[in-house]
Amino acid sequence: MSTDELTVVAIAAGCVIVVGFAGQVLIRRLHGRGLATLLVAISVVVLAAVGAAVAVDSRVMFLSTHDGLVVALTLAAALPLACGLAIWLARAVSVAADSLANTASQVGGTEPPRAAPMVSSELASVQDQLLAADSALRAARHGEQAAEASRRELVAWVSHDLRTPLAGIRAMAEALEDGVLDDPSDYHKRLRIESDRLSEMVDTLFLLSRLHAGALPPHQEPMNLRDLVSDAVASVAPVAEVRKVSVTGDVDPGLVACVDPSQISRALANLLINGVHHTPARGEVSVRAEQLADGIRISVQDACGGIAPEDLSRVFDLAWRGRSARFSGPDGGGGLGLAVTQGIVAAHDGQVSVSNVPPGCRFEITLPGAATPRSQDGAVR
Repeated sequence: MSTDELTVVAIAAGCVIVVGFAGQVLIRRLHGRGLATLLVAISVVVLAAVGAAVAVDSRVMFLSTHDGLVVALTLAAALPLACGLAIWLARAVSVAADSLANTASQVGGTEPPRAAPMVSSELASVQDQLLAADSALRAARHGEQAAEASRRELVAWVSHDLRTPLAGIRAMAEALEDGVLDDPSDYHKRLRIESDRLSEMVDTLFLLSRLHAGALPPHQEPMNLRDLVSDAVASVAPVAEVRKVSVTGDVDPGLVACVDPSQISRALANLLINGVHHTPARGEVSVRAEQLADGIRISVQDACGGIAPEDLSRVFDLAWRGRSARFSGPDGGGGLGLAVTQGIVAAHDGQVSVSNVPPGCRFEITLPGAATPRSQDGAVR
């Protein structure tokens, strides 16, 4: 490279450095201004550096008057137009930034934010993260509202189902205290029955709290499902006999699963007793355990006539018994049995669901993991 060429390069570099330092001071003074203003300022600094380098080089190289005039006119025409172009382009970036700020302001609002076209992948990534955050907030809010609704229903249930037996116990206790009864033995029996009901409600609530807190992990062990189903059917047989409901069961031959026997037995018994209470006389409740490709399914079919479609999603809600509490008497439930079943199945990493299957509804417990088949007769009598 010749000396003249080196001189041109050195002059251009010096002009860029000087204008760059001045531009840095300008950018610092514009701190806190809009994005469009900063982009225009950066563009002006770059153009000024290029214009200064060209202008100084043209003077130092002693161009002819004509050539110098051409360079001056070129700079005078190009630099303002280039600044205008920078302003126009900066407006597009500013609009995108405003859209991004608008999206951020709508996160968590009543209406979901709408995505807008972004001029860069970085801004598009930020917008995607804002939209994802909005979705997460809405899901969390929905869960919080559902939990609050469940809490209110539980409070209403406690105030009703616990107040009634407590009032009866108090009235009977006052009658016994006043000595107005000729034969108090009947009241003694009723006091024991009501106290047992209260004790069972409190125990069930305590069980639910432990299940929801994860403080009751299942102690899993290999369990022959034929024995489990047979025990569950036998446990509800007295109630079924009184209500004249038939309870039958069937299990795939030799079906063995690794579960907590006491917990799964309680979950299954809850489903069976629920089916017995809702099935009319001379109806049938059946339980079936079978092997799936990736787990085990235990289904309970009753003849209750079905559940209203709008109520299916709330069947397992705590203390919820439907639009009409069909069994709230001394032998009825408090809306806790199905919630307990769901908690037990969830502790086993399984799922429980309900669907309308004539002549009633079908509850299905699906447990993960493969079973161990054995050569045994699976029929339950």
